[in-house]
Formats: sequence, C-alpha cells, structure tokens
Amino acid sequence: MRIGIDLGGTTVTAALVSEEGKILARRETLTRAQNGADSIVDTMASLALEVAKDSPEPITGLGVGTPGAVDVTGRIVVTSPNLPFRMYPLAGRLEEACGMPVTLGNDANCALLGEVFAGAAKGCRDVILVTLGTGIGGGIMVDGKLLVGFNGAAGEIGHMTMVYGGIPCNCGRKGCYEVYASTTALVRMAEEAAAEHPESLLRRSADSADSGMNGRILFSAAHAGDAAALDVLARYEDAVAEGASSLVNIFEPELLLFGGGISAQGEYLIAPIRDKIYQRIYAADGLPRTRIEAATLGGDAGIVGAAALVKP
Repeated sequence: MRIGIDLGGTTVTAALVSEEGKILARRETLTRAQNGADSIVDTMASLALEVAKDSPEPITGLGVGTPGAVDVTGRIVVTSPNLPFRMYPLAGRLEEACGMPVTLGNDANCALLGEVFAGAAKGCRDVILVTLGTGIGGGIMVDGKLLVGFNGAAGEIGHMTMVYGGIPCNCGRKGCYEVYASTTALVRMAEEAAAEHPESLLRRSADSADSGMNGRILFSAAHAGDAAALDVLARYEDAVAEGASSLVNIFEPELLLFGGGISAQGEYLIAPIRDKIYQRIYAADGLPRTRIEAATLGGDAGIVGAAALVKP
C-alpha cells in the first residue's frame, strides 16, 4: 500500500493508493503556504499519518507531487513558483516528520505517471501529457522513462515559444504556448469576442453571470450554436493544435494526452484538436499515427502518480 500527496498552492491532498492505482481513502486541507515551508511539511505529515490509519496493510512509502523543479535525486525542491521552497530538502524533512520513506516528483510529471500507472496511458512507453489549465503544464515519457533533464526541470511545455515577440507571459518571456492555449487564454479570447459582439449569446450570458466570463459560459454558448463562441473555440483549437503538433513532430509519442479541467469536454473539444494536429504533423503515409486522447483520471492523476513514485 502506498500514499500519494498532491501538493498545490491552495490545497494539499493525501490519499491511500492500492498497488493497482485505486484510491482507497483521502484527506485534504489548505496548504497555507504563507506559514512557511516547515509548516507545509507538518501539514503533509499530519495528512499522511491520518490516511495511513485507513490502510489494512503496511505503507511501503510516500510519494509527493509538487509544483516546480525537483532535483534528479527526487529529494530536493529546487524552486517552486507558488510555494516557499528554494533548494529545500522536502523529502528528508517529511521523512523525519512522518517516519515513512519519501520520494518527490514534479506535479505535472506525477499526473503523467498516474495516467501511465492506472489511466488512459496504461501500458504505453512513449507518452506526452499536456495539461490545459490556468497555465499549461505537462510531462514527457520516452521509452518508459520520464524526461526530467540533467537538473530535473525539463518538460516546461507551456513555455515553448509560439509567437516570437508575442503576448507577454508571466514567466517574463513573450509568445509562450500557454499565453495562447491555456484556459486563461480561452477566457481572454471569449471576453474579447463578447465585447466585439454585444448581440451574441456569449455576451448576454457573461453579463448575466455574477462572476463574469468563464470557460463554462463559453462552452455553453458554443453548444447552443452561438457564432461568436464557436469562432473563439475554433481559434483556441488552432492554438492548442499548433503547439501540440510541434511536440508530436519532435518526440513522435505513441500517445498524446490532454488533461486539466477542460478535458472534461471530451470528444467535443478533443476531436477537432486531433484533426488539426493530424493536418500539421509529419507522419509518413501507411504508418501508425500518434493517438490523441483526453486524460481519464482527472484531478486524481497527480495523487495516483505521486504514489507511483514509491518503489514496490
């Protein structure tokens, strides 16, 4: 039996995970990053010890998926954008606090591991996961091994350049993939379209919502056939496909997965993106093409993948 922890900037979740990748019990609480790194360790240790009480068997180890760069030993968080970790020995500190062996991994890599362990990529050895969320994250697996780079920071899919000198990105560069293909980008495009088309259902729906424009409003209007919403969606699909086709052309994975909350749209979103990627890749005629699918584990992928870090 293993424990997986999904550490986020807002919440931290610990779960008891079987050897088959099934979640048997879980606990969740606020991260409270403002209280400092040691406080986060105490929170994770408390959750892990609580969830361990539900295990009918001994715990073999604890895996943690954390935002940011993890060193190649799986022991130290080199840096994390939304957490107070800088060259922080998280694995060692957590082992001291909870008495279990600990292994660390980047959260996006853990999501990929989860899909390989018990999700849509089970049995695959060459896989890329692209997570479409507030930003764009992802993981790359080549011949059954995660591509982590010599410093542990490889796989920053969201920050490959899409448009030279393009829209500024929060990373400090311009024209990054996530500026054009994240859900944040989708909402921005929907807001611009609503402003240009005051007669549209998209605009009326946003005006009547307390929270303003969001992805749910955009997809609802698109499903209803609203022209402005459908145009936004078509342009967004182009942006997603443009970056993803470069990944396919470089790595030629057996499987390309799209994760993140937006993947809940399933084939409604994935099918047109798949078609547009196939128009852009260099696959030879007569040979199998990369399969392109939605991830299946949803928010559980990171937890299951963190548990998969634990060696049997």
